Amino acid sequence: MKQLFLCLSFIIISFAMRAQKMDTIPSRVNLGLNLATLVSGTPELQGEYYFNKYVGAFAATGYTFRPVRGWIKVKDDVNLESQHGAYWKIGFKARLFRPDKRIPLPWIQLLYIGSQYDERGTQDSYNYTTGAYSVINRHESGIVHGGAVAVGADFRAGRHFIIRVGFQSGYYKRNDHMGSSLLTYQPGFGAEGFLLPEQAMLCVMYRLGNVDRK
Repeated sequence: MKQLFLCLSFIIISFAMRAQKMDTIPSRVNLGLNLATLVSGTPELQGEYYFNKYVGAFAATGYTFRPVRGWIKVKDDVNLESQHGAYWKIGFKARLFRPDKRIPLPWIQLLYIGSQYDERGTQDSYNYTTGAYSVINRHESGIVHGGAVAVGADFRAGRHFIIRVGFQSGYYKRNDHMGSSLLTYQPGFGAEGFLLPEQAMLCVMYRLGNVDRK
C-alpha cells in the first residue's frame, strides 16, 4: 500500500506541476478526497466554503480500519492486530497572498479534530520476579479531542479540478496508548513525527462556483 501511494503521489504531483501553467482563479466551493489517508483506511472527504476571496470554513471526515503504527521505530513488544475509528474535522481556512497568479495558491487552516479509536492486540510482558515471559491481550478504545494547523498549496489542474498538497500537525491528549505513544496512529491526527502527530495531504478537489475569470 505504501509503495502504491508513493507511485500515485509522484504521478499526481507531476501532472499538477504541468497543469499549473494556467492561471489559478479561486473558487467559492471545493469538494474532494485526500488520498494520503488510504494508508490507514478510507480517503478523507473534504469540503470547504469561502465567505470571500480569502477566508472560508473547512470540514472533513474519514474512517480508519487498517492497523498502522508510527514511523519512528522503537521497540515496545506490541502486536497491533486491529484498529478502527472515525474522525471529523472542522475549522477555518485562509488563502494567502501570492505575487504571481500562475504559481500554486498557498493556504493555512486551523482545525478542531474529534477522533474515535478502537485498538486490539497483544503485548509481551516480562516478570522480573519470576523471570517468565507472558503475552497480554490489550484492548483500548475511546474518543479524543484536539487541534491542528495545516499548511499547503493548490495546483490548478484544468478548469474544474485542483491538486492539493499539504501537511498537518496537531495535538491531542491520551493516556491509554497501546505501547509507545510514538507508535500510536490516531485517526485524523496521524502518527508522531518530528514533535507532534502529523498527517499528509494529497487531494483531488472539484471546484464549484467562481470558476470563470472576473
